[in-house]
Amino acid sequence: MFESIHTKVPDLAQLQQVVTNLEQETHEAEGRVAQLHLEAQSAHEDDLNREATALNAGRRAPRPTEPDVRAKLEGAQRRLEVLQRRLALAQSDVARYISSHSDELVELVQKAKASKAREVSELAAPLAKALGEFQQPDLDLRALQPYLELPAQENTGEPESSITVLGPLTTRSAFGEKIADQTIGQVQNIVTELVGLAARYEQGDTTIVGPSEAEDEGAA
Repeated sequence: MFESIHTKVPDLAQLQQVVTNLEQETHEAEGRVAQLHLEAQSAHEDDLNREATALNAGRRAPRPTEPDVRAKLEGAQRRLEVLQRRLALAQSDVARYISSHSDELVELVQKAKASKAREVSELAAPLAKALGEFQQPDLDLRALQPYLELPAQENTGEPESSITVLGPLTTRSAFGEKIADQTIGQVQNIVTELVGLAARYEQGDTTIVGPSEAEDEGAA
């Protein structure tokens, strides 16, 4: 959470790291408790079998192993409960920090968004230019189209040698290739919009945080 401004709010990052660490410890503790539960059940059955075998053989019953496993299980369960409470407290600390610094966090997030918008714009600008240049041969081929469709003259003499320079002129080559069902021109329009992304955020365009209109209508 808040990865876009992680380095800008070290206090929040530290609180979140505590939560992450406790979540990991809690997960491991849950696994340990589950494992000891199985070991305790196995020890219980093993103790009964060994005791029955020994008594039938006229020997003294062996020392049971289940109590030791149960003691470990009790300790693991207590540790898990403590970790769960620590995790809840740490999550509350994060929530309180966010609540008390919400305005500051909103501003930092908006600045991060504007910064990334500038980065996207800078990357998109040369691509938009290259896409325009990529379409120029299509325009040139379109200009040649009328000349390639002249009616053939009647052949009254010896056949003359000929060379095809342009090759077959198809809709794909002369009127725009497609990428993901969109023409290069449409792709260029999208990239051009990305070029203007930085200017949009510099003008103060922001996204309102909260339920969308569609969500509101669905909830009604």
